[in-house]
Amino acid sequence: MKYLSESLKLGLNCLAIVLVTLVFVLNSHAKDGDPPSVDILSLDNSVRSVSKGERAIQDRIDRVREKEPALPTPEVRSVGRDSLKKEEGKQFVRALKQDLKKKGKPAKKLVSNAEAYLADKDAPAEVRYRIDRLLRESKLRERKFASSKEVRAVREADARALMRGYHDLPGGFSYMLAVAKSYDDADATRVAEELLRSGAPKRIRDGARRVMARQAMVGRKLETEGVDIDAYNGKNLIIYSWTSRRPPANSLMLDFDDFDSLAFIGICLDRDVEAAKACEWVSQLPGIQIYDAGWLEGPVARQLNLTIPYSIYIIDPSGTVTDVAGHRDFPDKLASLLGFDLTAVENSFSSETGN
Repeated sequence: MKYLSESLKLGLNCLAIVLVTLVFVLNSHAKDGDPPSVDILSLDNSVRSVSKGERAIQDRIDRVREKEPALPTPEVRSVGRDSLKKEEGKQFVRALKQDLKKKGKPAKKLVSNAEAYLADKDAPAEVRYRIDRLLRESKLRERKFASSKEVRAVREADARALMRGYHDLPGGFSYMLAVAKSYDDADATRVAEELLRSGAPKRIRDGARRVMARQAMVGRKLETEGVDIDAYNGKNLIIYSWTSRRPPANSLMLDFDDFDSLAFIGICLDRDVEAAKACEWVSQLPGIQIYDAGWLEGPVARQLNLTIPYSIYIIDPSGTVTDVAGHRDFPDKLASLLGFDLTAVENSFSSETGN
């Protein structure tokens, strides 16, 4: 019986040694994820008490764990890669913007690296969109165009490509809305209608409807509360919007007192009316001033369907709206109304004011 008890004790000791060795080997060879969480001290009491060397071995394992943190899980490593990729893309965005601003175009090596990043479909979509947009702008600046309409046509094609390539992001739709606002003819309505069919976000669709409403005013008599259009019968009326951020176009800052055929109405969009009135150049603005105090959502701005802060509408002597994009090539349009070339006068004004 005594012999049997000694044999049992010896067997248990051997088993304990095997288990300790197994724990040590597993912890030494773990490569992915956290080290095995086997704790020799949590084994059955009958095994734990058979060897005094167990604690020393377990202490050694614990010290190794403290000195060598567990390797990140695959999910953690993925998040780290995404973060680095996003930061890399942002650096491209900053560099492209800086080169476009200072040099007019980015360096060839930068363009090449940015295009390689753009081709990586695992890169964040929002960053790829910004890089794509900047690269397209760079290519547009390098081209020569015969007219501004050609430029707008290229921008429209770029916006359409961005809409399709990044359909889940609002950027391409916003770009196309800006293109619609830039047109001064039926193309404005055509592009706006395309946006309404495109699945654009609601705010973009609302903007497109406003462009269409603006364009629909052409050929109709102006009816706006706060503006007595009958008081200007027999004159060409220029309605222009402005903000305190910068003066309106130079052509609007000229002295028109000697031209009885023209009348002006300014619409200030600033919410802070007193600050707007304090601008030093406000006294030079022609015509009466209406302080709408609501940016593009003010009552007069909404009635006029203004789509940009610096708009110019032209109304003929009968009170009919003839142009809702008068800000485009305005000096030429104004010269046509006055019957002479404004270039010399405008250049003189610019040299005197530095505007």
